[in-house]
Amino acid sequence: MKNSSDYSKTFASLYQNIKQKYSAEPPPKLAPVTQLVVGFLQWNSTQQAALDAHERLMSIIVDNNDLRVSQTHELVALIGPDFPQAEERVVRLHDCLQEIYLRERAMLLKSLVGKSKKDVRNYLETLPGITPYVAAHVIVLCFGAHAIPVDDTLAHLLQKQGAADPTATPVQIAAFLERQLRAGHTVEAHVLLQHWADAFRPSSLPADPGQATRKTTGRSGRKTAQTSGAAVKKPTRHKSKKPVS
Repeated sequence: MKNSSDYSKTFASLYQNIKQKYSAEPPPKLAPVTQLVVGFLQWNSTQQAALDAHERLMSIIVDNNDLRVSQTHELVALIGPDFPQAEERVVRLHDCLQEIYLRERAMLLKSLVGKSKKDVRNYLETLPGITPYVAAHVIVLCFGAHAIPVDDTLAHLLQKQGAADPTATPVQIAAFLERQLRAGHTVEAHVLLQHWADAFRPSSLPADPGQATRKTTGRSGRKTAQTSGAAVKKPTRHKSKKPVS
C-alpha cells in the first residue's frame, strides 16, 4: 500500500479507540468447513446477519455435505434474496464446497492437519470461488495464522477514517494491517474490526458494497434462477455420493 507510514499512526489511534469501545471475545470454535460457510455469509455483511442466515440454512440443511449438493437458487431463497450479494455468495460457496469434496472426498479438511501455515493459506486461497476475506477468516480463526480478513465494507470504513490509502484494494489493506499488528493478536483484531464495521454498516455503507468491483472466479459463472418472492422450501439435492468419513 502506498505511503503506508502515513496511515500507520492514524490506524494505531483508531484501533485504540475501537479496543476501548468493543469486546474482543473470540467467536465459538467451529470446524474449518463450517467456519468457511459462516465466513461466506459474513463477507460484505455483518456477523449477526451471517449467524442468522447460517441458522436458517441449518434449520433445513442436514450438514455441510447436504449444503454442497443442494441447488444454489434454493439456498439463495433460504438466506433471503435481499441478503447482500446473495446469489454471488451462494454460488461462490457452492464452488468452494464442491472443490473441497473433490480434494478430500469428505466435508472435512483432514489433509491440512499438521500442514504449515503457508500450505494452509495456499490450499484455501486456491479454492474456486473463494474471496480473500473468507480465506483469511478461516486461516485466522481455525489455523492460528497471521491474517486479517478485509472485505469491501471494512476497507471502505478504514479509507473513510484516513487509516488506509483511498486507492488501495482490500487485499492491499489487509497486508498493511498485518504489518501493524503483532503475531498472536490477529484474532482479537479481526473480532474488534468486525464489530466496528458491523456498527457502521447499516447507516453509512451501501447495501451491496462489492457491486462495482465484483468478479466471479472459478466455476461460478453458472446462472441461477431468480428467487424474489419464492417460497422457502427444502432444497433439491443433486445426485451425489455421501462423503467418506
